[in-house]
Amino acid sequence: MISIVYHKIKEYDKKFKHDKFLHVKNFEKQIHFFKKKYNFIDCKELFDKKRKFNNNDIFLTFDDGLKIHYQFVYPLLEKNKINGIFYLSTLPYSDEKILSVHKNHIILSKIKNDIIMKYLDKNLSKEFIDISNLNKFERLIYKNQKNLDRNVEIKKILNYSIKKEYRTKFIDRMFKEFFPTVSEKRFVKKYYMSEKELKNLVKAGMILGSHTVSHQVLSNLKFDEAKKEINESLQYLDQFTKYKTFCYPYGSKMSYNKSIKDYLEKKRVSFSVTVTNKKIGNYDLKNNRQEISRFDCNNFKYGNIFK
Repeated sequence: MISIVYHKIKEYDKKFKHDKFLHVKNFEKQIHFFKKKYNFIDCKELFDKKRKFNNNDIFLTFDDGLKIHYQFVYPLLEKNKINGIFYLSTLPYSDEKILSVHKNHIILSKIKNDIIMKYLDKNLSKEFIDISNLNKFERLIYKNQKNLDRNVEIKKILNYSIKKEYRTKFIDRMFKEFFPTVSEKRFVKKYYMSEKELKNLVKAGMILGSHTVSHQVLSNLKFDEAKKEINESLQYLDQFTKYKTFCYPYGSKMSYNKSIKDYLEKKRVSFSVTVTNKKIGNYDLKNNRQEISRFDCNNFKYGNIFK
């Protein structure tokens, strides 16, 4: 069996002319491609630990709880009678704040890379940088993506090289520099799905899963901090669904560890997903449910990133 992970699926928007995403037309083509080659399962079957699956079974997942998922993805899933799993971080709902990782995305989608790099060169002092941490993740993060350019280099700096104690404040300050008049609370409503939309997904047979509270690299946190990220996100989702599934932010093997996997098991999370580009065997579903692999969508036909 295989699972596919998607992030941004949308149409071209000239307001965000530097954005990188999968065009909704190619998403629809990819669905038709998968329907010919694979068998779409009902994602609810994944919660049955005794259920066995075939090599050509497939299910789709969508990370980050973005408004564009409701606008573009949900109608196509319904049209094709497919259900998927939507993993969301809960900070936008609890605190009405944009996730730091998405502030980075928004900046990159609106501002030229050269201007961003000039800002980083001027404002990111050596005391903010954790070189060992950047090197630790560089071997695995983004290595399978085909859009390796300055855009990705900036993401590496912002997501992995800034020390944890400085990262959020630095990104907040940079966001304010580039978008001084933006109301964060209003932007949250435009950028993420609303609670009403989440309820509509559940009514339509979709699954909601946890993507932590604030989308941080869990293995970089103290264990108590990681547990809080897991606990609060699961507690929030309890109001929408009885199913418990989890998605590791950033998804590589370096982004979590055995203690986190064991804790998810303790919390009775049925299964957790990574982005390690491997097929899922029935052995994995029986013995390693907190480390279920997904393929990035751009590894398949029609999955090229729109530039």
